[in-house]
Amino acid sequence: SNHQLSMTLFRCSTLLVVAAAQDLFLAREEVFVTDGQAREEVFPPFGRECAPLNWIKQDFGTGHWILNYSDVSWESYMVFLGVGKEHWSDEFNASDIHQYAFFENSFIMNHTIPLSHFHLLFEASLAGKWEKNPYPQVTPAGLDPHAGVNLSDFRNFFEKPGVPHPDSCWALRTDMPVVQNKSGVIKEYIVTFWRELTSPIDMRCTLHVTDAKTKEVIEPWASKMKEAKPYPDYSYRYFRKTV
Repeated sequence: SNHQLSMTLFRCSTLLVVAAAQDLFLAREEVFVTDGQAREEVFPPFGRECAPLNWIKQDFGTGHWILNYSDVSWESYMVFLGVGKEHWSDEFNASDIHQYAFFENSFIMNHTIPLSHFHLLFEASLAGKWEKNPYPQVTPAGLDPHAGVNLSDFRNFFEKPGVPHPDSCWALRTDMPVVQNKSGVIKEYIVTFWRELTSPIDMRCTLHVTDAKTKEVIEPWASKMKEAKPYPDYSYRYFRKTV
């Protein structure tokens, strides 16, 4: 009957749309080793179109993003912040939960770290303008209080496809000035991290640190992290979506 034919065509078209959308994310797989365990990372192939930004926002804004694992490269960030090694296990293994809602020019983030009793709900601009940083301090547990790490403002915006990595699709970039007071010497840096979808349920976070005055990437990210995967010169951690 015409009704059965219409229903069949509808089901087929729906399957094609879902397959096409997943193909934007799941077109290629790579396996690499981080902390001695093989990890499988899935992301779009080079030269293929990214999904529209609105699609990315909608996918970002559904479910809860829970820390899946931190790559061994994340240790460099712990060293930069002055976090004692006895607390690294907390940072690498504690639940870190993100929830997002995206709008045309802003987003809301609900950030929870149960182990450290941390919770923060805030709205921020996506226009790339500097505004007051809602975080009272950087979030890793065990931060050395003598390091004198202070936060002031931050900015957020979506990068064009291809930044920070060739396979990146609309990564959400955050620039966060961090002022350190080490033995009375005041130094300002910019911590830059990108959050991006590598599949409908996987988020990759990429980080490096630059000198606020010279704008140059500092060590070890400048030249001593060539073995970092999937791309050198960055620190990585990964989140997975739950319903």
